Amino acid sequence: MNNPNKEIILKNLKASQFFDNSGINIKVIKRDPELDYPLHHHDFYELVYIISGKGIHFTQEEQQQLRRGDVFCIVPGFFHGYKNCDNLVIYNILIRAAFIDSSSFDVKKMKGFKELFLPPRNTFGRLHLSSPQRAAAESMIETLKSETENHSETYGTETKS
Repeated sequence: MNNPNKEIILKNLKASQFFDNSGINIKVIKRDPELDYPLHHHDFYELVYIISGKGIHFTQEEQQQLRRGDVFCIVPGFFHGYKNCDNLVIYNILIRAAFIDSSSFDVKKMKGFKELFLPPRNTFGRLHLSSPQRAAAESMIETLKSETENHSETYGTETKS
């Protein structure tokens, strides 16, 4: 196979690098700006939301131009990276694999879950949000970010996240 993305492959990024022992299964990171990042993979799910700017998201198989309102999910073990980032601002919503893989995680039954979180092998699910959807998504992500960062202050945070 001819790989057009002959980038350096990093080691596997581990959930332990991003999650503490609080029991919170979700972490929201705002990358402002996102920088070029070589091909890598990790042992957690990564839901990506593009806030602004542009760049290219690439895998071992393909590359796609990013634009505001794009949403996609990277599953554990899937190699991907970013290049040609130009004022690219993103939210990375990291989710422990055990949380999504749990049989009690009923969100799996929601419309669109499979398409986004369980795409066909060697691909990634991608959606594009309309302007009203972007406003709602950004508000929800900011709320999620705040709640997961301040988890020690309220009861029920582990269940909510």
